[in-house]
Amino acid sequence: VNDGLSMIGADKDGSDQILSAFCQACITGEKGKNIVEEAYSATMLCLLGNQAMAEKCKVDFPEEYKIPSMKFQ
Repeated sequence: VNDGLSMIGADKDGSDQILSAFCQACITGEKGKNIVEEAYSATMLCLLGNQAMAEKCKVDFPEEYKIPSMKFQ
């Protein structure tokens, strides 16, 4: 759980892997794996994060929005 600190400039935040995958896709023309699922997950987490900040509380990922290919613990 992030304590609300900015991840800008953080080591190992995943940005380098995302940029590398994007560049590889541009070079080869190949579509990234699970791109729709990644986009869905990123969008949902962004919206839930905005909701949590607005309500100043913890928001869980709703069961009805989970899709089978997503891994939840």
